[in-house]
Formats: sequence, structure tokens, C-alpha cells
Amino acid sequence: MRRASPGPSRHRIFGLMVLCLLPSTLPAAEGGPIRVLLRGYAQPAAIHESLQLLSDGCRLLKGQANVPVPPLPAELLRRTPQVETEDLFDGDRWARYETTADFVVEPASCLPIIWRGFSVRVLDGCRRELIGNKGSPMPGDGEAPKTSLIESAGRCSGRPIGRAPDMSGLPVDDAGLGVSCIWSSDFMAREMKLPLGQREARSTDTCVYARRPTVALPSGRKDVVVRNRLDLRNERGGDIGALFPVVGDHRLAEFSDGTPISPTRFSREGVEAFLRQPHKQALGVAR
Repeated sequence: MRRASPGPSRHRIFGLMVLCLLPSTLPAAEGGPIRVLLRGYAQPAAIHESLQLLSDGCRLLKGQANVPVPPLPAELLRRTPQVETEDLFDGDRWARYETTADFVVEPASCLPIIWRGFSVRVLDGCRRELIGNKGSPMPGDGEAPKTSLIESAGRCSGRPIGRAPDMSGLPVDDAGLGVSCIWSSDFMAREMKLPLGQREARSTDTCVYARRPTVALPSGRKDVVVRNRLDLRNERGGDIGALFPVVGDHRLAEFSDGTPISPTRFSREGVEAFLRQPHKQALGVAR
């Protein structure tokens, strides 16, 4: 939050008031480029249990005896987040690249593999929009993932961009990598005149970048989310993540503010290169 210098002149105050009141259909420059990379991991025990069940079911259909699936190496699990989301903000451009990784078994061999899916969306100002996708929910015999890429004209309403929400005075948390953030639940609590800092540690919530919580784009404002949390408790308070390989916490893995972003990341060529990545990875788990 900027503070005015001591003793501002009347002309300066009047000028600032005029600027604040002038409507604008284009976002004002709010700072340099921002890159946010979030990663989410399922619990290793849940991944192993799921693989064993899939392996047993696969072998049952083939009339084969069950074979224990060895635990996956810790290093492999560390290098394989189940969800990886990258958000890029640069002027009037925004992009989101998302990769999912599922530990499943190949139907032909019943051996564990990693099956990846890729999705991307790019807003190039009001000029164009790119939406790409590659993958399918689960692998099947002879199944190849389908790739789609749609390019269309940008959609801008032409209406003035709303002001950034006032986050001043709200509690600040540590998102990791030295980045401070503000939980959306605290912002909502203040709007509803409720006590701050009363959020549950496991409740669904998002934490936005404290320095720049939102970025103005021609299509509207987007939150700069540096941590995302999903409540995985069932109706009895148990942990669903301990039973199924689902992600409850997306944490900050990489971050930059002010570092230039390659224009290729907002181009059709960049999207096509992202979608060309291999979707299947053999694990080489010994039987």
C-alpha cells in the first residue's frame, strides 16, 4: 500500500483524484511479470494402495495370480506431482499451464505407469484466446490420447476494470519461498464483519500474493494464487487423502515477480510444444 509523501501540493492531490475517477477499459500497469508454479502431491501410501488394487483387478480379468506392487521410490514420487499448475501474468496477457499425473496400470501388461494429462489456456489481451488439451481419464488397450487446440478471438467486455480489492490490514501468512500471502477466508470474514484468523487449518481456501493479490486484464481481474487448499475430510472427519490418491494442498514450488517471461509462453507455438509432451511413462517397477 503506497503512502503519500509529506506535504503534497493541492495540484498533486487534485490530479490523483481525477486519475482515480477516470474510467478505463484497459488495465493500468500494476507491476512487472509474475510467474507462479504450484505443485500438489497425493500421499505415497494412498498411491501404493491404489496401484495394488488396479494391478489386482487387471490380473483378475486376465486370470492371473496377484503380484505385490513394490513401493515406489521416494525420489520418483518427489519428481512426480499429481498436479502442477503454472500461472503467468505479463501486462495484458495471462496463461495457465496444467499437468496432471496419475499412477495407474497399463491394461496390456498390468504394470504400473504414469499417465499424464495436459491443459492450457492463454489470454493474449483482447487479441486472441488459446485453449489446448491432451489426454484422457484412463489408459485403455490401444488407446491414444486426443489432442485439441482451439484458437479464437479474444473476449473483452469493454467495461471498466474494477478496482483491486482492499487487502490492507489482513493477516499475512507464509506461502513458502519467502512469499507472503493472504487467505481469501480472512478477506471474506472482514467483509462479513466476522473475526479474522479463525479459519480452519484443513478447510478449502486460497491464499493470494500479498504484494499483488490480483492482476487487471482486459477481460477482468484474476487472482494471483500462491497456495491452494482443498478440504479432504469426509462427513466423519476422516482423511480422504489417506484412502485415495487425491491432492489436498497445492504449494508454491517456483515463483518470480519482475523477471521477464518469454513471449513464446503466450504463443500458439508454445502451446503446441507443451501439448507434444509424452503422456505415458513406464515406471520399471520390478515384479
